[in-house]
Amino acid sequence: MAELRAFIATIGLRASNGLIPPALRRLVAHPIPLPLASWSLALLVAAFLLPGLVGHDPWKTDDAIGIGIVHSMLSSGDWLVPRLAGEPFYEDGPLYFWIAALAVKALGGWMAPHDAARFASALFMLAALWCVRLAARELYGKREGDLSTLALMGSLGLLWHAHEAAAETAMLAGLAAAYYGVAISHKKPFKGGALFGLGAGVAFLAEGFVALLQPFAAALLVLPLSAPFRQRRFAIAVGLGLAILAPFVVIWPWLVAREAPDYFAGWISWQLASISRAPSGAELLSLIKTLSWVAWPVWPMTFWATWEYRRQLRQPGFAVPLVATIVSFVLLAFKANPSEMDTLALLVPLSIPAGAAAVALRRGAANALAWFSIMTFTLAAAYMWLMWLATLTGVPDVLAHTAARLEPGFVLTIRPLSLVIAIALTAGWFILVMRAERSTLRSVTFWAAGVTLIWGLASTLWLDWIDYGKSYRSVATSLRKALPPNVLCVESRGLGPTQRAVFHYHAGLITQPLETYGATDCPYLLVQANTREALVEPGRRWTRVWEDSRPRDRERYRLYRRNVQR
Repeated sequence: MAELRAFIATIGLRASNGLIPPALRRLVAHPIPLPLASWSLALLVAAFLLPGLVGHDPWKTDDAIGIGIVHSMLSSGDWLVPRLAGEPFYEDGPLYFWIAALAVKALGGWMAPHDAARFASALFMLAALWCVRLAARELYGKREGDLSTLALMGSLGLLWHAHEAAAETAMLAGLAAAYYGVAISHKKPFKGGALFGLGAGVAFLAEGFVALLQPFAAALLVLPLSAPFRQRRFAIAVGLGLAILAPFVVIWPWLVAREAPDYFAGWISWQLASISRAPSGAELLSLIKTLSWVAWPVWPMTFWATWEYRRQLRQPGFAVPLVATIVSFVLLAFKANPSEMDTLALLVPLSIPAGAAAVALRRGAANALAWFSIMTFTLAAAYMWLMWLATLTGVPDVLAHTAARLEPGFVLTIRPLSLVIAIALTAGWFILVMRAERSTLRSVTFWAAGVTLIWGLASTLWLDWIDYGKSYRSVATSLRKALPPNVLCVESRGLGPTQRAVFHYHAGLITQPLETYGATDCPYLLVQANTREALVEPGRRWTRVWEDSRPRDRERYRLYRRNVQR
């Protein structure tokens, strides 16, 4: 390592001939202080948030569903009730889709609607990162706030989901703002109360009752844990927060109850049913397994901080995230069939104390995480570059054959801008690794930068390859051509929400699901043949006229025409 550092320094000195710009020369020649300066932290956040937002079709599952709901809003003109391909959608609130639809209206003239919609995710994720940073700064200090931001950004659960058109990104922003408000309530009750009410309201309009209960229950439980002289300020903050929260939980539900009572009844029923059952031991074990990687590395860092500062757990800096984590886990455990996306709610309270944990890490543990990050992400990046070159040139043929086998028929082309971004990200990674000052703070810094590097390479070098396998555009276009242009009624069987969303978005097709309406008199039947039951032919009344699938996908789609009775 010492020889490599000396080699880099020598290169920096030889750059005095003017071949390397002065700014880059200074960056290579001098150590990079940790935590990162504000401008470099902002650059790293931008490198994490922006790649992957544009340049690809809606992907299975949450991305396609979110874009499908936005498309339904814009095509129908009904912004009050979220619908997916004509069917009511109860799982999320409307806020994210409102913001995404506004983004489509603002940016749709310059880019595809699905690309424009994802900027809502970038906006909400930026708000979440910012509020976590401010909360940790308020509770622990400036450098801890910066490190908590990196810890949240480096969570593996966000690697993919932060760039999808998913309402959970709005939930994260709301929870982060609410917890920030609770964190400062003992000092600034009015500002804290306003942030708490605003954040809880955003979380409610994003995800419903479960998201609302998390900051609300956490705030009420922190109140008796606080010192007596702070209880009055907490009470003021909670009261003000409830007053600000009230319009969020009253106006939209009241409008829906008045204009669409059937949807309102279904939404309330779904929300209550989702948290009305106790979990089994197997479900708890499955949830813990999911959280163990979704919340890596923030959960071990937070556990370490809890142990290290165990005598200060009644202080707001540790009482707030600890209580919020426990409340979120309990509510998540009682949620019926919690998905991977649902577990993202725990990332905010786990990330807030992670910055304090990074500062308190023993040198051996910090160096171990730093070296693990260097080795893991350097090797992963090298493999991605090597596979890309093999796919492009056919050499070495073993790797080229592997890429072709995974996505048969794909032809790689070079996108100059994407290639420049990939080179810049790779160079930035090596500069950071070689020039970052020796400090225990390298651990979380290297991890977040490594996650950013891998996502950036996937979103530049490999974006077309991923899109080739995950896009439904070719199947939807083929289906549209197989249908007469004047057909308005198509019955569907076994079609999932993702498929209904993409067929509506790409082909303008809204089917009549058998599971909702029962058998219909539609002249056409669309079957998703991904199970043994779906593979059974529907009977003599139908004639198969079309069949297609995505590359290497077990999902097959068959279109049947009803036979005319004579």
